[in-house]
Amino acid sequence: MNDSRLQIRRVHAQYLVPSDHPAPGHIKDRLDNEIRRSLSQVLSAAFSTWFSETDSSLWFVRQLEIDLAINAASNGEGVSRTFTRQLGRALGDTLQDTDQNNVVRFSSPADYLARFLSDLAAGDAWGRWYYESFFGLRMLPTSAVLRTAVCSRPDTGKDALLLLSKNELRDVLRALNRQDARLILESLTSGLTDESEFDLHEMASTILRLVEPDLLAELNEWGQALYLYLSVARHQEEAGLDETHAVLLLLRCSHDRLRDIAEDLQTVEAEVKAAETERRYTSFGGAFLLLPLLDEIPLEEALHNWPHSDEAAAISLVRFLVLIKCSGPKHAQHTLTNSLLRDLMLVPPSVSADVLTEWQSRVATKHMDSFLKTLTDWQRQLGRSNDRDISESDLSYLALPGAVECSSALDLALSVTAHNLLRNFAWRLPGFAESNLPYLANNFLDFPASVEEEPTRRIVRLSGPPLRLVLGITGMMRQTYRLSWLDERPLTLFEES
Repeated sequence: MNDSRLQIRRVHAQYLVPSDHPAPGHIKDRLDNEIRRSLSQVLSAAFSTWFSETDSSLWFVRQLEIDLAINAASNGEGVSRTFTRQLGRALGDTLQDTDQNNVVRFSSPADYLARFLSDLAAGDAWGRWYYESFFGLRMLPTSAVLRTAVCSRPDTGKDALLLLSKNELRDVLRALNRQDARLILESLTSGLTDESEFDLHEMASTILRLVEPDLLAELNEWGQALYLYLSVARHQEEAGLDETHAVLLLLRCSHDRLRDIAEDLQTVEAEVKAAETERRYTSFGGAFLLLPLLDEIPLEEALHNWPHSDEAAAISLVRFLVLIKCSGPKHAQHTLTNSLLRDLMLVPPSVSADVLTEWQSRVATKHMDSFLKTLTDWQRQLGRSNDRDISESDLSYLALPGAVECSSALDLALSVTAHNLLRNFAWRLPGFAESNLPYLANNFLDFPASVEEEPTRRIVRLSGPPLRLVLGITGMMRQTYRLSWLDERPLTLFEES
């Protein structure tokens, strides 16, 4: 049985009495007291038959105007009964109104919360009057509001998240920072421990059917874990008694274990795809137009005294981070996790966001100063000195994924390097040398590509970007080159129709 409740936020009562009434103030005080004392209880009793015990719907009425005449000499019960009878008629008529400016219905508290989460992530919530119960959170960042709304009632919060459509859930998860995504997942999995051991590779085919790898790749590690949990929980809800063994095991995992599984799942997904075909794929095909330009940068000289990580050389990590920045916000998370691009950059799967964070903490200011000086001197020697300031839109484009924590000094050094690389790319495009980075990306770098490994070469097939004709003039889409850090096999580019 659902708890039913009638809440009247405000009552504005205006009383009209004859001008010759000896005590109008007394009438007002008596009626005000009667409304405060008994109106809510009388109305609740009167409307208790309107909805069944299984009805969990929520109704919001913005304003209800009632005009009635009462006998001021009658007792309090008579006043309330008259008021209730008139209010019932007015409310009944109002609930038939389809104008959302005055009446809104939600099928359940979870439905109400789901709509709020979706509208909040879309930047639309605070203009909607029926979210007044959340107005106390307006001063908080969006991520904190989402976390507070879900975690305040975890069961309802979970149901609300499961009610979101794929696109709505995508927007909500994107709006969560790492900490808030983790806190939500902890709330939903409270009390669970990792009692069951299982082989992720054996379960991969089942799990991969429950998630969208592209969405998984867009999120930070705790967003990935939360998405995995919700995908599995939704499947359990839809499958009923026919849950698979993999689903049951995943729903019993702690939040930490889910994070690890979500991270490993992307590697497994790439391995499964590689096992199905010899071709390996990336959504950021523009990388193959930028790699030869990246190879021109004298990074070996610029990084000669930099510390290495246990998993990869400093030069591999810097090349990788510069490429991630060049890929822009649409592909940055994908570039960070894509196994094909990692292999080409000599960055093994063991290089996680935490490994990158630990490594960059050992990069000192003197390292970055010598790094930038070497690159500046090199640009000047080539006559390519880049006097163009980095705009706000360019800096936004060059931001690293949220999963990678980077000091401001190193982040700026990497941004300058990526910016110079993309400007060098723009200078090769007739008529587009002054284009900003988002424009370059959308029109020249945003397309998928695949690679096939052969004994003597790597065949790279490129799907065309919007301005493929301009690239065709430059010959970039049909070039062959070697990368100094790979073996002797060249990369041979072909344009797919």
